[in-house]
Amino acid sequence: MGRTSYDEIEILEFSNNKPLQIIRQDRYYIEDEHCDLLVGGKSLKVLDFSAFGIAVESPNLFSPGFEEHETQLVFEGVQVATPHVKLVRHEKLDSGEFKLAFEVIGEPIHVERVQAVRSSKEILSEHDKRFRLLDQLPEEARVLIYQFKDWLEELGERVNALAQGRDQTDSRRTFEFENTLIPIVGTYIGQEFPKHYSRLAEPLKNLPPDSRKLLVELFRSKLCDIIHQSPFANRVFKKPLGYAGDFEMMNLIYKSENIG
Repeated sequence: MGRTSYDEIEILEFSNNKPLQIIRQDRYYIEDEHCDLLVGGKSLKVLDFSAFGIAVESPNLFSPGFEEHETQLVFEGVQVATPHVKLVRHEKLDSGEFKLAFEVIGEPIHVERVQAVRSSKEILSEHDKRFRLLDQLPEEARVLIYQFKDWLEELGERVNALAQGRDQTDSRRTFEFENTLIPIVGTYIGQEFPKHYSRLAEPLKNLPPDSRKLLVELFRSKLCDIIHQSPFANRVFKKPLGYAGDFEMMNLIYKSENIG
């Protein structure tokens, strides 16, 4: 992973040498990432860069004032810029190679492209790592979790469809309908939920501790958002007890849209 630092550049007022503006310039240091500058017919390792300059490592010196219009800055195999560069200084490193500093002339390097490459590589790596871990779990257990998720989602869609198809203007009729429907659906969930949940007991018993923990995490990641749709369950799960000024909870308890 590379690291970022920044320099502050002062723009001075020439009449009294006072700073008019300070510009923050981010500089990206390349550590364990691959970044090269294709310049002068060579591919040189980039040490660091900013929007306005690039420092590279080179076995040879370039001629003083060297300039090239169409170079290529390649970060992690992706071309992120084609800057116009000019050699401004150099120094010899302890390794015997040279550090060359190029100024970017004209359009600056769009560092957002580098950030996009870095971020996308990170999330793809994390995504791939997670699914390699999930592949270690028994397929039967993973299928049960996805079936359970589908069961809850489809039940929710069917119940919500009942409300959407009704006239909501008569609050008394809506109240009577919902208060009759909710206990029936609630009783059904209370009876069926344990049956689906218990099917996971056997795979869990036979798993080593690390895999058991991973299976529980998969269960939570797929089902918590569905289960905690209830505002009361959501509040208990996501907010600390004694949450000061809990207007949301007071509103849920005392507001009654049916009676205005």
